[in-house]
Amino acid sequence: MFATFFLAPSRFLWDHGGMARPLTLTKNLKDRVTARVLARQCSICGCAVSIRLSANRSYLGGHYFGKVPKISKAEFQRAKKAGHKTERIGNFTLRVLNQDPKPYGCFEYWECESCYNENNSPPSPKNL
Repeated sequence: MFATFFLAPSRFLWDHGGMARPLTLTKNLKDRVTARVLARQCSICGCAVSIRLSANRSYLGGHYFGKVPKISKAEFQRAKKAGHKTERIGNFTLRVLNQDPKPYGCFEYWECESCYNENNSPPSPKNL
């Protein structure tokens, strides 16, 4: 006879004999421990965001979208002076610079929970 296992909503593992034993989702305690807390600002609304980093490289408390380069006005004018070409993508016509401006630094783009949910909410039936 084969033993069947399935994950119940109550986080218990049931075997074929009807016995229930608690299920440990992470075997290593290191995965559940918070390594440090970061304090960042939301890039949209500017509110303070507290991010908890775990030892297993996961985070809670915000949404990270990567690094955004900082470009000075003089560097942008230099790249603009190098010229541009016109690209067509679908129905859109875009001007693309021939030379990328050199960034002098980067900043991290974080969003708080409310800004992320506001921007990713499905369209309401009134607007369709």
